[in-house]
Amino acid sequence: HTEFKDSELGRIPKSWRVLSLREIAEVVNGRAYKLTEWEDSGIPVIRLQNLTQTGGSFYYSNLKLPDKQYCYNGDLLYMWSASFGAYIWWGDKAIFHYHIWKIIPDEKNIRKLFLYHYLGKITEEWKKNTSGMAMLHLTKSGMESHQIPIPNLEEQSKIVQIFSALNDRISNLEKKLHQTQSLKKSLMQDLLTGKVRVSVN
Repeated sequence: HTEFKDSELGRIPKSWRVLSLREIAEVVNGRAYKLTEWEDSGIPVIRLQNLTQTGGSFYYSNLKLPDKQYCYNGDLLYMWSASFGAYIWWGDKAIFHYHIWKIIPDEKNIRKLFLYHYLGKITEEWKKNTSGMAMLHLTKSGMESHQIPIPNLEEQSKIVQIFSALNDRISNLEKKLHQTQSLKKSLMQDLLTGKVRVSVN
């Protein structure tokens, strides 16, 4: 870009717009459940630990809910309590718990993956700016009023392509790092137990 303008968010490219999240997406609340509503089978209910895949089995529900209370593979979800961050749902049809929002972007204004990456960026900034042991606190109205810089759809797609390439590169490097660490651990075990002898001559 060669031309810029002042905005609520500072200097941005002249062709970009600034819109609130509520102008470009719908934020849908999850549902709180009573213990008596849990089932052993049915539609899985996504809790924080399920979304992050950090442990914990799914609970299930057979309640009939409005269609917006369900999410499907590829939907954009955001955890707003205890753990924070944007996720693309990787499973099949499910229900999302109270501490999760489903964010439905208006594809005429913003690409879902662009919004996903942007939410990840601002979440990291919020976490860094949270001082001491204070817990980050988000509200639905506060999230909806957040101002977002919006490039045109073509530029959004190009930005997403760059992020995707970077993420692939990071994943490959992390895989190589894990392999190297495993090799080091194996060699140390062999050397320290005498299984492999080293000549000092």
